Amino acid sequence: MSLMMNVAVLGAGNGGQAMAGYLATQGFNVRLWDRSLERLEPIIIQGGITLTGKLSGFGALKTISTELLEVLQDAQVIMVVTTADAMKT
Repeated sequence: MSLMMNVAVLGAGNGGQAMAGYLATQGFNVRLWDRSLERLEPIIIQGGITLTGKLSGFGALKTISTELLEVLQDAQVIMVVTTADAMKT
């Protein structure tokens, strides 16, 4: 039996990219969201995230989008990886 958990990572800054890339290399189905298409374009072109440093490898992402509902679809875990000032109060 495969344990393929669907994970949505919200935020594609350094932390979000690291989290999404790592989880994808570990076999999770990862969907990445960011409000900035400009930030996502290089990831879309590659189809995922290349990890370098202490951890290395390529994390292929299931979905990379600015459409929040698309990324949240079927998510079993939602990880919000943004700066504190990114949230509206």
